[in-house]
Amino acid sequence: MEQHHEPKKYHRLTEQERISALLRHQNGDSSHTIADDIGCSYVAVLNTLKRFNKYGTVKDIPRPARKRNVGPDAIAALSRAMLRPRRIQINTSRDATQWLAQHRGVVATQVTVRTAMHKAGLRPYVIQRKPISTERIRAARREFAHQQMGVSQHRLNRWIFSDEASVGRAAHAYNYIWRKKGTPLFEGRQLSVAAQDPVKVNIWAAISHTGFLCFRLYEERMTGALYCTTMEEDLLPALHERFGAMGHSCLVQDNARYHTARVVKELFATEAWKKVKVLDFPPYSPDLNLIENAWTRLARVVDDLEPRNRSDLLIALHIAIDHINSQERKTHYFRNLYKSFPVRCQEVIRAKGFPTKF
Repeated sequence: MEQHHEPKKYHRLTEQERISALLRHQNGDSSHTIADDIGCSYVAVLNTLKRFNKYGTVKDIPRPARKRNVGPDAIAALSRAMLRPRRIQINTSRDATQWLAQHRGVVATQVTVRTAMHKAGLRPYVIQRKPISTERIRAARREFAHQQMGVSQHRLNRWIFSDEASVGRAAHAYNYIWRKKGTPLFEGRQLSVAAQDPVKVNIWAAISHTGFLCFRLYEERMTGALYCTTMEEDLLPALHERFGAMGHSCLVQDNARYHTARVVKELFATEAWKKVKVLDFPPYSPDLNLIENAWTRLARVVDDLEPRNRSDLLIALHIAIDHINSQERKTHYFRNLYKSFPVRCQEVIRAKGFPTKF
């Protein structure tokens, strides 16, 4: 017959037993011997000794007050306060935690408050401002998409997309809003998430189907004169190096004021630019400008490098661009980006000129 041994049941040590265990340990008795004589576990004796060495007493140390859970009444009041535009500024879960402590006397962690807010249906929705869309703009987008639908891949590989952007720690901050699903957006609840001390660098760049063709960092505001200098000193030598002095290419740029300035048009009309065709690009069409996707990729690589100041950011930009170009043979990111251009035109036609998902 198998014998089943019941596990020993240890009792909680009283204050007198703890004092006795402490005195016996000071007299040289081992912890195992003390535990067997008292009838407690070996761990209980060790905890008693640790408590005495740390706090100087064998009594139970009162634990700090545990933070209470957020009840439904407190969350309902918080929801009303957050959805009330232009009155109470509750931007983050930290602000919500402080508001509950001040107005409702509820002490909870940010994780607990955020979890309760999610259970109540509140979500931080990212606000993305769509481009301006009028009938004239939609007609121009449809016409451009129809014209460029049949462009061959060989011809598309000679297109150069150029644009300007601000890259840095706070250059790509999100705007978001707390609201319940299905409820209208409030303009007063739009919140901006950015760094406390933003570090930005203005950059102009041009991309081809093999990666970044050239780029230029500048501090001042972009003007027509500065844009002409950039075209002559950076883009034109890069085009001659890529396609040769007699090679034809096509420049794609948006309709910013300094892109269509008089001095810029006069520059493109000179003999040096006769082999470069400036494409008539439709207004408010970032989904058709492939360099917009390249900015996102560049910002992610720069974020991974974690620049702390402006000097680190300048170095990080050079490293990021070199890294992206070196990884192009493995990832084929820009080649796939160029291959998506006919699909983008199809989506614009299907959307009847309205903004697309790209």
